[in-house]
Amino acid sequence: MIFLLSTKCSIHCLFNYCIMGVCACFVLLSSGLFFFSCPLPDLKVRLIEEVSQARIPLHPYELIGSSALALNEYHTSSWARRIANELLVLGYNTRPDQQSSVVIAFSLNKGKKSFTAKNEELIFLEESKEGLAYSEKKTALWIQPILLTNGAILIKVSRQFHSTEQNAEFISSSSGLLQMSNDDFMQQLQNSSYLSFDLLIQHYGGPRFAGWEEKGTLKCMNQMQSYACFVSEADLLVFKDQRWQVASLATKTQGLPLARVKKLLPQQMQLEVWDEKGFCSSLIEIPLQKKNSKRTKIEIPFTKIRMRSSTQISCSLGKKRFFLKQGDWLFKTPSGWYRLDKPRDIEDYVYHRLIAEVFIFDAIVKEKGCCFMKGTLFDETRMQMQQVQLPIQTEKKETKMRKKLFLLSPFTLKGCL
Repeated sequence: MIFLLSTKCSIHCLFNYCIMGVCACFVLLSSGLFFFSCPLPDLKVRLIEEVSQARIPLHPYELIGSSALALNEYHTSSWARRIANELLVLGYNTRPDQQSSVVIAFSLNKGKKSFTAKNEELIFLEESKEGLAYSEKKTALWIQPILLTNGAILIKVSRQFHSTEQNAEFISSSSGLLQMSNDDFMQQLQNSSYLSFDLLIQHYGGPRFAGWEEKGTLKCMNQMQSYACFVSEADLLVFKDQRWQVASLATKTQGLPLARVKKLLPQQMQLEVWDEKGFCSSLIEIPLQKKNSKRTKIEIPFTKIRMRSSTQISCSLGKKRFFLKQGDWLFKTPSGWYRLDKPRDIEDYVYHRLIAEVFIFDAIVKEKGCCFMKGTLFDETRMQMQQVQLPIQTEKKETKMRKKLFLLSPFTLKGCL
């Protein structure tokens, strides 16, 4: 009896639970219908909006290696990280006269082994006891350097592993291990000077030197003599025959030290210099040659200036007697003044192979009935000049004849007597 009563009670409780479950389901169902009856945005549209908000702006391929997309070799796999650790970029050829693809210099094992390769060329590597080594034969491990516009180098690495090809990449830059050697071509530039203008060229250049008024003058000195190069911005200089010479891309400059004029400033000249291989360059700032603090004092060396003709004079310079015509050049040395009468001598002076004070006899002029010798005197730097005008001694023939008659008449009378 007791067992029957407990069974009925259990059935009654179970029935009540079922009724409560049905009610709960009805409530949930009604609330779900209400939720889904409300307008919802399209899921695809919502995802697109979220992605567009979180999208990273794309960079051109050439900008890889800069800003937020700078790659790190340590983000790559272990085998690629090993290449990144052992491979050093020594530099690449940046000379403006290179005719083929850019050549890049590499080294492995901390500079013990170096080699060169062209830009985008496949480079095969092999294992050795000391580490990775360059291989001239095709192997299962290779790299490909790609020079980017920002100066960095993208290194693509690949290997053949169990019939599959694995790829990775990292960014590398020049290690700076290569330094410009302090050879003679560098020493000449380091000891050189700069002239921003040349008064001789400006006033006496003529048709041959037309357009040279705006050029700067690079003054150098080798073991033999001093010399100069007249250059403008972007001009090329090549070191040949122990001196720098103005060159162009049409001339043969490969295998020789090269320089390019970057800027001509009022106080300095900037040159970018490359060695013979071109894997490293150096920027040299050549200072402006200082003017003499004191204005050039002219010691008038001319005495006994006499007229010989309408274009010629005679004069004394020290113990020497000169006959000068218009257009003659004289230069001063420690032993005295000498005439520049050979074209070779004048060319040496123009190109600063001959450094001296120079006087140019311009003309014979007449002012207020008097004749003057007119010329121009330049100092050694040719950054200062002075106009010179000296009187010419003239004697009329009548005066000379009167003097002769006055001296001869007593003797003539006595002779007559």
